[in-house]
Amino acid sequence: MKRWYEALPGVHGKVPLSDETLASWPDQAMEERLQHLSFCPIALSEMYLLAQHLPMTVLEGPAGPELVADLRPDRLQWPVFDVQGKLNLPYRPLALRMLPFFVEADGEVWRLADTAGESGPSRPPELQKRLCSILAAQAQGRSRMRASLIGLIDEGFLVPASTYGTSAIGELVIETQALSTKNTFDDFLGLRLLNILLFSMNKLKSR
Repeated sequence: MKRWYEALPGVHGKVPLSDETLASWPDQAMEERLQHLSFCPIALSEMYLLAQHLPMTVLEGPAGPELVADLRPDRLQWPVFDVQGKLNLPYRPLALRMLPFFVEADGEVWRLADTAGESGPSRPPELQKRLCSILAAQAQGRSRMRASLIGLIDEGFLVPASTYGTSAIGELVIETQALSTKNTFDDFLGLRLLNILLFSMNKLKSR
């Protein structure tokens, strides 16, 4: 399946972090392209806040399962982007603020290979160090969520969305029967993720 960031025009893959890729970066270079996104990864530290504004779902990708916000307009009660294509949220997800840098579900940190944006101004070492610190914290949280999501899949709490007739490739949804029949699950973060998924459903458009 396509990775979430491949929906951004001009993006053609990813490159690892290095002295060269950290030397400069643009400010909000992808702002005009965000409207093309269908999903956006969620950081562990922000999932409760974002669940108040967006429905959450789980995508199974090459780096493993990840919690994402659902940005598909046909799924939302209210559009995320306005008529000019600007993001219309009181809180901007960390993944969008960090572009062109991003963290995969397995905690690996990358920079998008972008042909449509500029390289941006040179950044001082202090700012590069601060960026790496933020990305490292995000990577730790993403790895923890991935491990818990794998546990939920193994226990049967998450199943392919195709089981329920939805068409999103790689999307996983809650198996409601498992919620009523399984009495024990000792992963506290996994239980929090289930609660987030259930709570955020009220942001979905009624069908």
